Amino acid sequence: MQIINRYHMSKISLIIFIVFIVFSSSSISVAITTDNTASLGNNTNAKGVSEQKAKESFSKPIKKGEEPWFSKNMIEIISIVAGILVIIWQNGRQHRSSLQVQKENFKEKLRLEIYQELIKSVDNTSSKLSKQSSKSMDIPISLETYSSQVASGIRPVPPRARASQFSAEHHSLHGSIARLFYIFERYTIAVPKFKIFQTALNVAIYDSNQAYEPLYYKLLDFLPIDIQESDRKPGGPSVIAPKVATKEDLSHIQELCNKYNEALTDIVCYLYDLTAESQNILLGSLFDNRVPSRKPLDQNHIVITTDEKSINKLERYFNEETAWGKNQKEIEEDVLSSLSSSQAN
Repeated sequence: MQIINRYHMSKISLIIFIVFIVFSSSSISVAITTDNTASLGNNTNAKGVSEQKAKESFSKPIKKGEEPWFSKNMIEIISIVAGILVIIWQNGRQHRSSLQVQKENFKEKLRLEIYQELIKSVDNTSSKLSKQSSKSMDIPISLETYSSQVASGIRPVPPRARASQFSAEHHSLHGSIARLFYIFERYTIAVPKFKIFQTALNVAIYDSNQAYEPLYYKLLDFLPIDIQESDRKPGGPSVIAPKVATKEDLSHIQELCNKYNEALTDIVCYLYDLTAESQNILLGSLFDNRVPSRKPLDQNHIVITTDEKSINKLERYFNEETAWGKNQKEIEEDVLSSLSSSQAN
């Protein structure tokens, strides 16, 4: 803004300066013209007389019926000033156009940087999601195989999965999603529509945590536990053998894993929607086509799009109808209740 104000001030100063020069030049030319009757042979006296008459031309009062000095040059003065104003106007327009181009170029560069940073984080999260989902599907199979080997009298091979490792990877996955939240918040002013994805992923994280906790404690009972080298007895085992799961145990574990995978699947779907919408929002101005939104076979599945109507509908759903939304409301009510109690006391 300061640069633009200085630019306008410089235009005004330039106009005043040029008008002053034009008027001065015209006055001096009139004075010199009236001095042409002086003798050309006496150069020194002629110069003095010209200077004297030039000074008098500014202070000499205009007699009645006499034409002002500047009227003889009015057309010339107007033409010069008009030409200068046109040049200044053209320069101003070019200056504003240049600023607009620079602004748009900066926006395009920032959009590309946001997209690159976002997709890098999405890819990292997707990789961890894939591994965790595969592990949660493999665990029931390995436990069933172990139980069958024990029942058949075959020397059993304990499952390779560990509850501690499953827990570490679960929290690592949530750490990657938190990195996405950081990107959303960091560029809110540039892409405010990303907020709906933060809400959606909060819902999915809450659901995955709700499914994770009972599954984790169940896996502690039925997966092997590694004994740290410092805790081993000489010649003792390095692994604590797991309990053998019954059919009821296996059925319960399978149910818990399915519920956990459903929450992970929601995260996968929301990341797909995020990838599609980020291309449309951040790269759409560079290309003529758009990435279509996801089309699930089950119409009850949530698809995130960033048009205003869809965002409002999704916000209401996530905040009012999901377990996360209801839990948030309970937390807010508890906080308000505590504040009211403390103020009353």
